[in-house]
Formats: sequence, structure tokens, C-alpha cells
Amino acid sequence: MIYIIFFGFVFISLIFVLGFLFVYLYHDFKGAPFVGCDPNVIREAFKLVKANNDDVVLDLGSGDGRALRIAINDFNVKKAIGYETSPLPIFIHYLLNHNKKIKLVKKSFYEWNPKNEMPTILYLYLLPKVLEKLTLQIKKAKKINPNLKIISLVFQIPEMEVKQTIKTYHRGFKKEVGIWLY
Repeated sequence: MIYIIFFGFVFISLIFVLGFLFVYLYHDFKGAPFVGCDPNVIREAFKLVKANNDDVVLDLGSGDGRALRIAINDFNVKKAIGYETSPLPIFIHYLLNHNKKIKLVKKSFYEWNPKNEMPTILYLYLLPKVLEKLTLQIKKAKKINPNLKIISLVFQIPEMEVKQTIKTYHRGFKKEVGIWLY
């Protein structure tokens, strides 16, 4: 009897681990893995763009929604919208976000259309390969709305004119990282 319980536990644990790895690696292959950003770095980014109650923030790849929560709670922005497809961060998002000013769009950030949904602040914490793929969409958004404030944390957006750069300490990375304003 003890062997059945032991092997049942091992089997269920293996299924859980393989399922988690599949979800994590699938999104790494398709887009970007979920890596939460240091809240202090997020706050510095919103300070850089002078986020306020007139702003609508759009976070492409919003993960657990921490940037959205900080934008609403610390900067009192009008609305915060996040695009996310990974099940684990979406689950965490729903556990932690109870503010009606935060909207989660369960779509890939590649599906974002600047003509349909135009923020005043575009927040990006994405890998270079993803930023490169999104550059045309970002340029299109900037062309539609020249006043759009675009902030990218840790990595620069290729072929975009930088207005300002600041450095701030990232506790998770244990080093200074850049925040670029476009």
C-alpha cells in the first residue's frame, strides 16, 4: 500500500513539474518568460514619464500585473491595461488585482493594435528579441500619437530615438539597469 501512495505522489509531482515547465518554456519560445521586475525600478520608470491621473498605461507582457498595480496605486493613473497569455502570471494577476481600473487582456502582445487601443504611456519590460519584433508596432503607435510616452526597462528598443535615459539599481539583478524614455 505504501508503494502505491509513494509512486502516486511521485507521478502527480512529475506531471505538475512537467506541466509547469511546458507552460514556462512555451512562453519563452513564443514570446517572453515571466520575470517579475523590481518594484522600485518600476516606480522610477513611472517617475521618469511623470505618470499622473490623466494617463492610461499599457503594459505589453504584464505578467502578474505589478506594474499595473504600481501605476494605479502609486501614481493614480486613470486606467492600466495589461496584455498577457501565460497561465501562471494570469492566475497570480487575478489573485492580486482587485482594482476596477486595471484591465487584463488575455492576448499576445503581438496582437496589440495601436489604432484600437492607444495609451498615453507604453510600458515595456521585454527581452531584446521581443522588442525587435515589436519595433514596427511601437513606431506605428508613436506616429499615430507623437505625445505617447514609451518606457523600456533593462533593454533598449532598436531603431528608436531615445529622449532620456536613467540608471537605477535592480535588487533582483543586483546591479544598475537602464530605463529608456522614447
